[in-house]
Amino acid sequence: MYSRLLIGLMPLTLSVGCLVLRAEPVRDFSQAIYLDSLAEISFAEGDIERCTALWREAASIAEESAVTEEDSLSHSGFLQSLGVCYRRMSMMDSTLYYYNLAWDIIQHKSSPYAVSEKTRLLTSMAILLTFMGRDEESMQYAERAMDMAGSCTDMEMVMYAATNAGGIYARNGHFDKGSKVLREALIKAGESGLPDKQLSALTMIVSMFNLAGERDSVDFYMSRAEKLVDQLPPESVAVLGYLEAQASVLRSMGRYAESNAIYSRLLSASGQNSSVREDAGYLTMARNYADMRQWSDAADCYEKAYAAMDSIYNEEIAAQVSEWSANTDPPRRSWKSPVCRRRP
Repeated sequence: MYSRLLIGLMPLTLSVGCLVLRAEPVRDFSQAIYLDSLAEISFAEGDIERCTALWREAASIAEESAVTEEDSLSHSGFLQSLGVCYRRMSMMDSTLYYYNLAWDIIQHKSSPYAVSEKTRLLTSMAILLTFMGRDEESMQYAERAMDMAGSCTDMEMVMYAATNAGGIYARNGHFDKGSKVLREALIKAGESGLPDKQLSALTMIVSMFNLAGERDSVDFYMSRAEKLVDQLPPESVAVLGYLEAQASVLRSMGRYAESNAIYSRLLSASGQNSSVREDAGYLTMARNYADMRQWSDAADCYEKAYAAMDSIYNEEIAAQVSEWSANTDPPRRSWKSPVCRRRP
């Protein structure tokens, strides 16, 4: 599918390249939309460097050429996508920078499209807070995102909010609530026919049952997930997320060497396309080595985990997150919304 899309967009890509050769290149909003389409494909394939460059250029064009409110909201979407890319590169300060720029655009808008973008940003912020270990705050953002998604007809947005909220609920021990949300998300993902959305929902369900110690359910949902992995690019966000869950399951089964092999692969992409938090990944590897009585390797991983904590939990970034939360925490009634519609 991606190759067909790329072929269809190739004439545009060539034309954009030709425009650069002119003395006075013409930059209009339609170019930003096409670059966004190319970036989405690169993101789905796991090419974070390329999609970051494309979204940065799309945002630059949008900043210059946005005219309508719809243009501005699309611009916000480009900025949010950049924030997600930088989170996957473990660059939290840049993530917050782009989330703030996006929030500045959408905070006072109330159209259905604006509500959809706010839902997306609330969910992305919940994920960031989970990544930073601020679980109570991540729960609050997940709740707000779910409130807003409740009236949304954009199924992709509903799945994004629900899948991540369900995972956050389960992570915090709310298994009944997490199970209900995730099962509903899985049904919607199945109806969508999108394998990446289905795999993301299954990954969260596998993690939930692993935390709950329900081995039979873990095996059942992993077998379903494995069939989807082969349908997606190996470096895609959905596949890497599943591998992290698989590594955790293998550790719980006592298969420490296999678990570490997966964590090593995931951590090798740290700073480029991270699906696992560095400190948590190295800490789990250290415990795996310790359980195998490989003390030297365990000590090395403990040191790496400790060093990684500085970049994730440093006071400056923590203060920025707290300020962001304070600035985006209006009374809940102000977040009530009309029906969302699919982004054009």
